[in-house]
Amino acid sequence: MAIKLLATDMDDTLLSHDLSISPGNKEALEAAEDLGVHIVLASGRSLFSMSPYVKSLGIDTHEGYVISWNGALVTDAQTQKPLFEYFLEPSVINEAIDYCVKHDLSLQTQKDSRIFVINVNRYAELDVAVSKMELVPSDREGFLSMPLPKLILPGDPDALTPIENMLKPHFGDRARLFRSKPYFLEIMPPEADKGLALAHLAEILGVKQEEVMAIGDAGNDKHMIEWAGIGVAMANATEEVRKVANWVTTKTNDEDGFAEALRRFVL
Repeated sequence: MAIKLLATDMDDTLLSHDLSISPGNKEALEAAEDLGVHIVLASGRSLFSMSPYVKSLGIDTHEGYVISWNGALVTDAQTQKPLFEYFLEPSVINEAIDYCVKHDLSLQTQKDSRIFVINVNRYAELDVAVSKMELVPSDREGFLSMPLPKLILPGDPDALTPIENMLKPHFGDRARLFRSKPYFLEIMPPEADKGLALAHLAEILGVKQEEVMAIGDAGNDKHMIEWAGIGVAMANATEEVRKVANWVTTKTNDEDGFAEALRRFVL
């Protein structure tokens, strides 16, 4: 069955290590569009951070979709109108702040072009450097003054493991916790998930599950790769993602593994 909807992760999938889209990957994506395939960019990034890529690919000039905040916000790229969005409960935000203050941890969130941080650390600064966004020191009052689709605990990967193991049962079904990067532990609304967002979007577009392809590399891509009719993991993907994929590319994100997958299943 032909693929009608293609969802791709950004970092370490469509993007090379220098955060650029290679000519080969861009050519493959445009060829898929020419075949009438719906294109969906799916990322843990904010919509603001994804916008330059949306524009460079021309997705904002015709039909295309953006899953940002790991599924907390889904937007029509052409009209810029949100199709659906979710936010964290204030109690979850308060408890996350309490934990981070007590244990001298950093906590961050994003809004538009700014990253708000309680207790800045070097991993938060790394996020600022990569995203090209403005770092704004903040506090509890600042966090609670705005609707938040995501919180991030940035820190040493090994140190985050016991924190993740403790916070997951604490929040239970009030929030989803996962690693988008080894050094980023994300706290999201329970409804926010790339897989759920992709399934909902496919339903809106009238596309069958078996007509959907998803490709990614990290833990936040796992559910959309599991749900899609064809789920593809990058050669550089984590082991948990590789295990649930229908196919694993032979090339990494720096070797146009994205284009390799499209040539195999779409083009």
